[in-house]
Amino acid sequence: LDDYPGALSDLNKSLELNPSYHYALDLSMDIEFDKGTTPSYYSAISYGLRALESLNQNDPDRVMINRRLGESFYNLDMYDKALEYLTEADTQSEGKDKFWDARIDLYLGETYMQLDSLSKGRNFFKSAMDLNGIEDAWIPYSIGFNYQYKLEDYNEAIKYYNQAVEIDA
Repeated sequence: LDDYPGALSDLNKSLELNPSYHYALDLSMDIEFDKGTTPSYYSAISYGLRALESLNQNDPDRVMINRRLGESFYNLDMYDKALEYLTEADTQSEGKDKFWDARIDLYLGETYMQLDSLSKGRNFFKSAMDLNGIEDAWIPYSIGFNYQYKLEDYNEAIKYYNQAVEIDA
């Protein structure tokens, strides 16, 4: 219904009843992340860390929570922390969901690019493309964007942009 304040209010009521209810924490994290502001990224991190505390080490939900934490830290330009959580998500993933595995590898590639580990970044971009196949135009578009603006490799950027157009057509 796009009633995010109402949703957060309901989730907070759930958390009053059970402060470690990881589904409410996870949804609250997603809502805060989607707001896209600096304070909301910090709030998303707070919810995400609480959610991780409520889960056992083998819980498959940890993958997505770690991914979102990594994205939140990335958006705050805290690349070392982003790398920590994205690497954990990548490690915990069992390869069952290629869509999200490709996105995790994309975010890892972007993070390594920000940290000037260009060869590692390129390797994760290649892995993201291998996992993606022809599913998600966002993957090659984002890689093209990185080649254009981070590496100033315009020919490589065009190659990826063309792949995004082919997928989206």
